[in-house]
Amino acid sequence: MNNTKKLILRILISTSVILILLVGLFIFVIKKNGITEFDKKNYSTEKPVIKLKGTDRIPKTAFWIEKNGKGNWFNVDWMHNHKNNATISIYDKSGELEIKSNFMKICPIDELKFIENLKTEIDYYDGKNIQLKDNCYLLKN
Repeated sequence: MNNTKKLILRILISTSVILILLVGLFIFVIKKNGITEFDKKNYSTEKPVIKLKGTDRIPKTAFWIEKNGKGNWFNVDWMHNHKNNATISIYDKSGELEIKSNFMKICPIDELKFIENLKTEIDYYDGKNIQLKDNCYLLKN
């Protein structure tokens, strides 16, 4: 019985020594790689936004459309999709209101379409009308 106790004690001591060596090796690897529990970093997938002077005048609901290096902020203030009418505010990149007007969707007679989602339909503002990605445009009333 005495030998059994000695054997169990030796196994426990050997296991404890191995465990201590493994913990030491783990700590060494962590420190060598510069990883500690205090290195908690917040990673964000959001793109950084540069706040331009005057852009605080642009409504939060506005969206940016750019084509060939020129762009505008568009805000749909009101829309009646079955009558193809919308009130849209258009801002330049610095936040200056260029125009706020009623627009009506105009399409070729054989391609009648209702306004659905202007955020995905608008191609660019030509200074007079809003050109759409399909064969239609928004005529300023």
